[in-house]
Amino acid sequence: MTPCFERSFKEPESNLAYDEALLLEAEKGKIPECVRIWESPTYFVVLGLTSEIKKDVIVSECRKKNIPILRRASGGGTVLQGPGCLNYSLILSTENNENLKNINSSYRWILQKLQSALHAEGLSTMYCPISDLSIDGKKFSGNAQIRKKHFLLHHGTILYQFNISQMGMVLCHPPKEPDYRRGRDHRDFITNIPLPRHVITTLITSAFHTTRVLDTGAPKLDLRFLFKNKYKNLEWINRF
Repeated sequence: MTPCFERSFKEPESNLAYDEALLLEAEKGKIPECVRIWESPTYFVVLGLTSEIKKDVIVSECRKKNIPILRRASGGGTVLQGPGCLNYSLILSTENNENLKNINSSYRWILQKLQSALHAEGLSTMYCPISDLSIDGKKFSGNAQIRKKHFLLHHGTILYQFNISQMGMVLCHPPKEPDYRRGRDHRDFITNIPLPRHVITTLITSAFHTTRVLDTGAPKLDLRFLFKNKYKNLEWINRF
């Protein structure tokens, strides 16, 4: 069984730092594979590792709405996070599973597991390579990864009660898009799935054969260095 726990922080930077801290601790052999589920109580924009602010973000609107712009350590595109967007973070060994050794096959393996769990709830979803899940032609889950020598961190989002209209106000149309988007704007391309939060968390734990553990089961990590020197650091955020 892979340990699973829920832990969300008020500060968006702490949520990003915690995921990377889990990966680094696993890489050192201090914690096993695990699944973390979290949700930000406030809105924030998060850039992918190599995303460019000027191409992805309407900075003036973010300032007007007091929405911080941050950068994560994983790849993928720029997204808006906040209430109604459930995150699942997988810390998985790339040595224990052949499907995880290659980035393309790892996305397929992870997302098809989640897809199967959603199908059991009566939802007909589609895996859209390389890293999306969609329903009725609209995206509800985006995913990204960072890979170390022995472990990977998989970032996944599932929209269930998200205010999608906010996206078009603060995010530009992405410079790169999957074929199935067909030029649609955020409002016409993004959707929520019709499931309550508690059902989605149960599906995540079942998809990855986990035993759900509450906050008391979460690893206790020192986040101060990553929080201060990386995720709050403007040099890191504005690197591209």
